[in-house]
Amino acid sequence: MYRQPWQAVAEQHGLRMPDDDEVQRAVSMRPERAIQQIFSWTTDWGETQQFAFAHFEAKAEMMRTRAFEASEGVVDWLEILKRYQVPCCVCATTSFDQAAVTYLLSSSGLQPYFDVCVTAEDGCETTEQGYLVAAIKLRRPPMRCVVFEDEPRGVAAAHEATAKVVALMGSHSGGDLRHADMRVSALDDLSLMSLRELFKGLPPM
Repeated sequence: MYRQPWQAVAEQHGLRMPDDDEVQRAVSMRPERAIQQIFSWTTDWGETQQFAFAHFEAKAEMMRTRAFEASEGVVDWLEILKRYQVPCCVCATTSFDQAAVTYLLSSSGLQPYFDVCVTAEDGCETTEQGYLVAAIKLRRPPMRCVVFEDEPRGVAAAHEATAKVVALMGSHSGGDLRHADMRVSALDDLSLMSLRELFKGLPPM
């Protein structure tokens, strides 16, 4: 999903296609920064903006043609959170704009479970900033929030924002995600009681 739009830009402009690690690193930053600092496509600001706009259009086209569905266990877990009135936020940060997030949630049937979203329109430069904005939108101190992540960089960003982190093991091993506060192989392994344990020792609000 993240690779396809960049590949379209690279082919359109005769540029080197970034490898998977570079594409993954670009997820957590604005396209202009990824173009200059990660892909090293150009240092010219005009060209950078041209490539960034091409990426925006390629991503929008992908969103219009791609089908999305919730992973196993996601709906059941979100139902529990909704039942106990736990507010939830989608953090797309620099990855998707509001229209794309709305389409993704509605097409996958997840829209009723999220109270707010952090999208490209919020102007966040990093994943850490995105998590801080999410805490503000949820009206919770960051240290009282739990981030669900499946990337080591995302785990680090959540901790930098002072949030707790539950790591979902999939493409990364438990060792790669060892700094998370909790690691699970599936959302079925979670309960509200296990989440409460993450805040053990914190003073009551």
